[in-house]
Amino acid sequence: MLSKLDLVPLKYRDTFTQYVDSCAENILRLQDIWEDCGIEQSKLDSRMHKLFIWFQERWSTIIDDELQELEAKRERVQTALKDLEELSLQLEIDGPKKPENLNLQQQLDWVDVTTSKMDEIRVARLAQLDDLLSAQKSIIATMTDLKVYELPKSKIIPSERELQELQTHVTMARKEKRMRLDKLCPILDAASRLMESMGKIPNKEIEDRILCTPSDQWDLTQTNIQLAADTLEELEAEERELQARYATLRSSLLKLFDRLEITQVERDELLADVEAKTYQSIRRLEDMVEEYEELKKANMGRFVDRLKLEAEEWTKNLRTGEALAPIPGEPSEELVAAYEKLIESLKEKHAKLTPLFKLLDEKASLMEMLHELEEAQKDPNRYKNRGGALLLETKKRERVNKNLPLVVKQIVKFLDSYEPINGPVNIDGKPIRDEISILEEKKSRQNNTTSFTPLKASRTTPSTPATTNRLYQPSTTRSGLLKRAGTYTELKPKASSLRTPAGRKAPDTVGKVYTRQMTMKSPNSKSTTKLTTVKTALRKSTSYGDFESIMNANDRQSTRILQSSNGRKRKLF
Repeated sequence: MLSKLDLVPLKYRDTFTQYVDSCAENILRLQDIWEDCGIEQSKLDSRMHKLFIWFQERWSTIIDDELQELEAKRERVQTALKDLEELSLQLEIDGPKKPENLNLQQQLDWVDVTTSKMDEIRVARLAQLDDLLSAQKSIIATMTDLKVYELPKSKIIPSERELQELQTHVTMARKEKRMRLDKLCPILDAASRLMESMGKIPNKEIEDRILCTPSDQWDLTQTNIQLAADTLEELEAEERELQARYATLRSSLLKLFDRLEITQVERDELLADVEAKTYQSIRRLEDMVEEYEELKKANMGRFVDRLKLEAEEWTKNLRTGEALAPIPGEPSEELVAAYEKLIESLKEKHAKLTPLFKLLDEKASLMEMLHELEEAQKDPNRYKNRGGALLLETKKRERVNKNLPLVVKQIVKFLDSYEPINGPVNIDGKPIRDEISILEEKKSRQNNTTSFTPLKASRTTPSTPATTNRLYQPSTTRSGLLKRAGTYTELKPKASSLRTPAGRKAPDTVGKVYTRQMTMKSPNSKSTTKLTTVKTALRKSTSYGDFESIMNANDRQSTRILQSSNGRKRKLF
């Protein structure tokens, strides 16, 4: 039969034996002490009995405490498992699975580790939630019209999906804020520059906010952004009105300066402080316009007289030959405006007629040239100078004959396009068309009465058949001879027959033209020398003194051309 000592685990037997021996020794010693004290045996037995009962109670207490602790641990494990299950539900994750074959302490350790991990997840989510909510709050503070993302009230710990939705909402809110700032900042900058450039003092709350509030401190609602945009449009319209007002006042002031004959130096000094288009400049310009208007009124009579002289000058420039009819009335702004309107109409009319005036000036120049030619033709000494004067007259005559009809034609063309719209044009009180008609009739009469004299010999004695034959040779013979290459011309008679001794009267050669007989000669012949000799003899035999008395009036315009072999021409009159 097993003893109780055998029930004790082997590794605890020695300790148990020592404990039992110690208890026995202590009990025996306590008994000896009590006996030595003279305690009665009955009391000693009672004390010893109580001692053993106390030992038993202590062991019961120890066992009960241990049992209670064990039960507490079991309850702790169960409670922890329930908490983990609830926490996993709140976190919306799969609950942890407890491993099998674990004792109570291992279960407690597993519960502690699992609970710590779950707490980390919970704390991380709550921290992320706080950050996102704080970010949303700061964004909403600058965009009060933005929708707020809220978790369900029953939710304590957000799920991963809810955190992701909140994160997306905050990201979109930040993008929306940046977009609104990008839209608002240019509006605020432009509005601020406009107000500063105009020197405008804010008189509205929105204008004061535009100038004083930074863009990152604005409530970025769509309403406020639209209000800022509308304010910018109003400021732009106000700036246009301000610039128009500035331009009007400046133009009025410059007109007053012109009217009052203010020098450029004085103008620059007066306008130096009003170059910027601001309200301050507007007020300064208004004061200056008012001041110079008073000065203009004081000098109104002088202005009217000056405008009247200018109108008379423009009337004179129109060449109508009519005097300007003065506008009745006392010197006033209305009279000045009437004269200015009249001057403007005269300027417009003059601008339209300027091409006609140029044509008339050119026509007058050509007519004057024609008159000079007619006067020069009457001069009895015009043939004494046989050089460039007659050649110049010929060129002038050709120019007149060529350009005068063209100018008249252009004048008529201008009148045909101008008069149907603006009425007839009078120059010096006479219609231009009448003058042109007279000119054309005169030209027609001259063409009918003018006779042309061909190239013929001019003599004081009647021409003989021989001389006539020399003057007019058949063209067929001449052209036929000139077509032959290598031919040279020779004047007959020879130069030796034209020379006369000194003291003898030169033969009368005026009116005689020597013919040239075409003969074939060698290229080495002295034909050029012979021609030069003949020309010299002709110059010596022709006298300028008796030239005019020999030729009649009709033959003075005729010429004779001697053509030398080298192509040079000489005119004989």
